[in-house]
Amino acid sequence: MTKKPRNYWSTETIVNELLSIISIINKFPITSYLRKNNMSLMNAISKHGGVFKFQRLVGCIPEYKQKGYWTDETILNELNDIINNTNNFPTHEYLESIGKKDIVHAICNHGGINRFRKIMKYDVLKATNGYWTEDSIIFDLKDIIKNNNNVFPTVEYLKDIDRIDIVSAITNYGGMIWAREKCGFSVTEYNRYMSDIKSYINKRGKNTEDIVFNILSKYCSIKDINAPIKNRMFPNKKRIEFVCENNKNIGIDVTNTRTINNIRRKWTKCNYHKYLDELWIVVVSDSISSNEYKELNINSPDNVYIYSIEEFCNELQYDLDDVMENKIKRYKSCTFHTRNQYRKD
Repeated sequence: MTKKPRNYWSTETIVNELLSIISIINKFPITSYLRKNNMSLMNAISKHGGVFKFQRLVGCIPEYKQKGYWTDETILNELNDIINNTNNFPTHEYLESIGKKDIVHAICNHGGINRFRKIMKYDVLKATNGYWTEDSIIFDLKDIIKNNNNVFPTVEYLKDIDRIDIVSAITNYGGMIWAREKCGFSVTEYNRYMSDIKSYINKRGKNTEDIVFNILSKYCSIKDINAPIKNRMFPNKKRIEFVCENNKNIGIDVTNTRTINNIRRKWTKCNYHKYLDELWIVVVSDSISSNEYKELNINSPDNVYIYSIEEFCNELQYDLDDVMENKIKRYKSCTFHTRNQYRKD
């Protein structure tokens, strides 16, 4: 095909070229046809407003997709065509701008855009700040419920379809029981009770981790060493990592466990300690005796150290003030069933 002169393409010339092709094949040319027969026209369409614009200009309104048309395969085929045309994975906004609202809805109903980004080997996008609200959570959930035969999804199901983003949003916003009720599903007293326990444990865990993080921040400032960095090595876990003055990579895992086996499981069931010079497991609990701490330290791997919160402070030579000491004491003693005896977390 003859190369077009510079500045040849305009809305008018694109329409004329399309009408010529339509007169031959009796339909609007799809991307694969243009890629094979007229690559310059395909690029011009993309630069001058997209396929949907020119479908309207030449009188070829996109046909309605019949029920059941959208599957993982058809979505991936459509996305492949768009990516080959633009060299980028399309955003929802771009798809809507080129008249592809149908594929936007299909993507939402089949697990969300991050699921297809992952399938097609693209980096998963994080939701922008402020994206998750009650309305956006419920909107996404209702799409998922519809695609799940009108059954409210479990956390495991959401993880299976790569919607860990909405799992985190639900957890931060109100929990699964809250989400069930907002979507019109019934909740038993037992389920609400169990949800309250889990919510309390998560909140208590975050608060005790913040205590340790604040202690470490002050220690690092005093010692003039690199500031601690949350979640640098283990992005999917709630752990703290810092580099001390002798350039050791030290990970800190805070636990509120009240049993020996759960502490031991930190190194018998996980292997993250193998990637660190040292792993410190800091226990915020009053149910572990000093002898049990000694036994755990003797039996742990060479680079794993078990500390009570007080021993952790001693190791850093950090003096607790009265406020922090009382706060730690409260968290060590408080459980879900005794939480009302203490200040609210």
